[in-house]
Amino acid sequence: MDVRAFAQGYLDLIQAQDRGRGVGQATDYLQPIVSLEDLLLIARGQLFAMTDVAVLNTSTLITRVPQGELWRIKRGHIRWRAAAGGGITQGMVLISAQQPNWNNQRLAVSDPTSALAATSIWQRFTLDGLLGVWLPPGTEILTFAVEVTGAGNLADVALWYESLLV
Repeated sequence: MDVRAFAQGYLDLIQAQDRGRGVGQATDYLQPIVSLEDLLLIARGQLFAMTDVAVLNTSTLITRVPQGELWRIKRGHIRWRAAAGGGITQGMVLISAQQPNWNNQRLAVSDPTSALAATSIWQRFTLDGLLGVWLPPGTEILTFAVEVTGAGNLADVALWYESLLV
């Protein structure tokens, strides 16, 4: 139907504006749409924490998204702890998923950070670039360091996430 004027509040209700102007055409009826996402959430704001993760010259598994669930990670913290006589160069948190469009590559979700001998560095990261992306079952969350010297280098990791049943 061709519309010349709308009832006050109608455009806000149906969120139908284009560059501040109302639409010229409207359907003869309104049809509600309900998102089931909130109903299927297992829990909001769950916390996963792991301490004393060994930091090696390779990637180290922190956790894996369980079968039957999807995870949307909101944010995380990591504390790199270099041992006396040790060091961590360009440590970061990675996500690795078997997604067709990822080409089996790992995605860094924290900036590279280095910790010198006997120091501790906190780093907070958000997943703004992955906002709204649900990680499938089997997705791995890992630590990775380009170079590690000495032994006894550790990391503490905390992730805040939502989980959804699949």
